This record gives sequence, structure tokens and C-alpha cells, in this order.
Amino acid sequence: MSLKLHYKNYGIREDHNTGNVLFSRSRNITKATIRLEQRDGRAVVIKDYSTRNFLIRIYGNFTLRREERAYSVLSGIKGTPHCYGLTGKNTLVLEYIPCRPLSQLDRKKSKLPVAVFDELDRIISAMHSRGVANSDLHGSNILVTETGDVFIVDFASAIFAKNLSAPGYVASFFMKLDHYAAVRIRARFLGQSKPKPVGVFGFVYNMGKLFKAFLKRVN
Repeated sequence: MSLKLHYKNYGIREDHNTGNVLFSRSRNITKATIRLEQRDGRAVVIKDYSTRNFLIRIYGNFTLRREERAYSVLSGIKGTPHCYGLTGKNTLVLEYIPCRPLSQLDRKKSKLPVAVFDELDRIISAMHSRGVANSDLHGSNILVTETGDVFIVDFASAIFAKNLSAPGYVASFFMKLDHYAAVRIRARFLGQSKPKPVGVFGFVYNMGKLFKAFLKRVN
């Protein structure tokens, strides 16, 4: 059954210098420019740091290589796009998925079915079974197609388990963080109460929130 989605305005514009379609301007100068191109007869998404300053390009090169590694490990999992690899140091080429991020959906009008969030849980579990945690899961990097297919993108902050049988404390924490993010997103869209994190995970999570709030005040 086709899923009828009601979208908020989404910043898609044309780059007049190149003719490429830009999905959006970067949120800040530390972020890559995201654009849509035609290469070898197919539409691809380009994450590009080439226009950033020298220090940001160094940072971008590190995150793009990390992201390429994550997509390589996750290759074949339904719900993660195909990665065509790096072109030079500053650009990463990804499969284009016609879809919208959850952050651009009107929660009241979209009426997403429970199956969308069940699929999100399945993708996260499949990622973790390969030893990869996204670690920064939010509405902007969870994509939904018009038919209700779900994709997770943006693995610039990916955390890798030491080994599959014993992921290690850090990887285990961020895997729990992925699942907790999914639970919060499900609750937000389905009108459910948001659960509070508990135990050691809850303590670390809340300390992280306080530290993040402190940094915002400093800035």
C-alpha cells in the first residue's frame, strides 16, 4: 500500500555555478555540502568538503573515511544505501534514495504506520550485528520513502565494535544509544510517552546532555 506523506518545506535548490541540485545548505561550516548529481547514468548523492577551509577539510577527510568504512561493513543490509566510495580526499559518493528525512515530516499529518518504526528497529539490530553503531541517530538521518521503506544514512560518527562477540563498553553504550534514539522517535511520532533512560546508561546519557547544554551556553 502506498504511504501518503505530508511534507514540510524542504530546502532543495539548484547550484547556478554547476547546475547540480543541492539538497540543503550545510548547517554550519564544519558540515559537508550535500548535492545530487548524475554519474554514469545514475543519480548519486555527493558529500563534499572541498569548499571548506584547510582544517575543516582535514576533519572532513577523517569523517568521510570513517563513513566509507561503515558503509562497507554494512553492505547488503536492507535499509542502508550503497556507497560508491571516495573520489579524492574530500568527496564521498552514495546511492540516491528518493525519500524524505523524518525531520521534514509533519508528525500530525504523516500518520506513519507502526511498521515504519519496526523496520527502523530491524535496521539498527542488523547494523549492530555487524558491529557498527551510528551513535548520532536522529530525524535528519532516518529517511522514509513514499512506500514506507526506511533507510539510515550519515555514519560520520560511527562507532565500531572491537569484535562481534565482545563489542566493548564504548561500542555497547552507543548501540544502546541507537536503540534509545529509535524508541524516542517512535514515541514522538506515535504520540506515546517518551521513556527515561535508566541505570548506568541513563546516568552517562544524562551527563552527556548536561555537558552538551553547557557547551551551548559557552558558545
